[in-house]
Amino acid sequence: MVLCFDYGNNRLVEFGVIGDTGLGLCDASSSTYVWTFGEPIASVDPNHSQLGRSALLDVHPSPGGAIQTISLRIATTDAPQTLEIYSVDGRKIWHASLVGQAAGSQPLTWNGRAISGRRVQPGVYLAWLVSDHGTSSLRFVRE
Repeated sequence: MVLCFDYGNNRLVEFGVIGDTGLGLCDASSSTYVWTFGEPIASVDPNHSQLGRSALLDVHPSPGGAIQTISLRIATTDAPQTLEIYSVDGRKIWHASLVGQAAGSQPLTWNGRAISGRRVQPGVYLAWLVSDHGTSSLRFVRE
């Protein structure tokens, strides 16, 4: 059995389900099940202490070779400054100003090009969100 979360469609996909035949034997099948999730059941108070800081949520797809979407949450009580991409050896590859971005969930796209305009090499990269309340980071892969 393999479970995958499909972030783009907010669903869980299960492949190769193992079930009971009813005779005490296990039966491996090639069935696929999909669970789709809707909106959250309860709203979240934006003044909650965990939402006092802006944060990176996801880089999708990872690994990715074309455009990658960087999802971030900007807190109402925080002021984001920049989104930065670094190579694992600490070189700043790319950055974007976030000054003036509205609070809430924000998707940003990166086309895999460095500040110089050259396409970056495949490998592991780090996304850094810099804000007044600190930093948040995520590791992701370019193909």
